Amino acid sequence: EKDGKYYLTAELPGLKKEDISITVDNGYVTISGKKEDKKEEKTSDYYIKETRHGSFRRSFRLDRKVAEDKVDATYKDGVLTVVMPHEEEAETKKIEIH
Repeated sequence: EKDGKYYLTAELPGLKKEDISITVDNGYVTISGKKEDKKEEKTSDYYIKETRHGSFRRSFRLDRKVAEDKVDATYKDGVLTVVMPHEEEAETKKIEIH
């Protein structure tokens, strides 16, 4: 948390950005994703077929509300960066009595 924003960085090597999901809801930010890798190799002597897959989900509680419409996420070189600005609090307004 710095300068009125939350910053979240996650190293997610080998994933495509299409395989990553980010949600901000009810005071929590959740990052989830899945990876599936298939390998097939055929020769005259052998045949190998491997499938690896896995998924993850991680949630973090936020102490302050965030401006959900201003959340920004970038994914470059296997590193996900999410910037979540704090929601502006309503200022106290003095009511004049007439």
